[in-house]
Amino acid sequence: LGPIDFRLLERLSLANGSLYYRMETTHEGFLTLQVDVPKPSKSARLRLYDADPVETDEPAILEQSSLDDGNQRIDWEVAAGQTYYIEVYGNNEDFDLRIANLVHHGGTTVTVHGTDSTDTFEFNAAASRDVTINGIRYHFDDAQVELVTFNGGDGYDMAILDDSVGDDTLTAEEKHAVFSNSDQTPGFTVTMDGFEELHAYAQAGGHDKADLYDSDAKDKFKSEPAENYAKMYGGRMYNRVKFFDVVEAFSSGEKDLARIFDTQGNDLFEGQQDVSWLRTDVFDV
Repeated sequence: LGPIDFRLLERLSLANGSLYYRMETTHEGFLTLQVDVPKPSKSARLRLYDADPVETDEPAILEQSSLDDGNQRIDWEVAAGQTYYIEVYGNNEDFDLRIANLVHHGGTTVTVHGTDSTDTFEFNAAASRDVTINGIRYHFDDAQVELVTFNGGDGYDMAILDDSVGDDTLTAEEKHAVFSNSDQTPGFTVTMDGFEELHAYAQAGGHDKADLYDSDAKDKFKSEPAENYAKMYGGRMYNRVKFFDVVEAFSSGEKDLARIFDTQGNDLFEGQQDVSWLRTDVFDV
């Protein structure tokens, strides 16, 4: 397979016996192999080697897969530029294999790399710290992670955020965002760069605030408190938040447009030249 940061191999079959792959790592961190929801669960399994299992007599197995959240999976710590061999064995005629070398955990920092293709990054703080990249989830306890960084790189990349039970803050700009909580011990900070689309959800609790900034293009801001969302979009970005208690939108000019809708309740709108507010029972804009 050559050097790999992420690869999805689809519609594989073991009808003719085991499958063997050779690959090289790209980053220091986890090498993760995951068979997606094999049915039955042991019908497609994995072995990892550092020597060719076909050409080597009785090669030593570095790791064998185990069941994790319904998937057969291996996580192995690697350095960049190492060669590994993968064996997929069992009896299954239709399954997918994900190979990822995108996540590094050092100290209390998790670094998530993007690829040159489309990536989806997810962070969920509702139940400790869950980091998911391209369909592969990594779970960390609160004390293990205080900083998460993601850089999408090339391609069309999406970031998805879910809040904690505390008071969280999101600051989102074009291709850059910071999501944080400082009232918990330990708190967390997630920095994201190089993405084209962002979705943030605040449903776990706390008093959450989002600051949405425009770009240097002609952008649009739209808020519908009755539908629990607000978004800044147009130009080269699409940043949307849902269920936040307070949303502030900032325009630097360039003929930006704001559209703000009321709710079915009693709302208060205050308009001035440089700043306007809509205060509702749902959230303030």
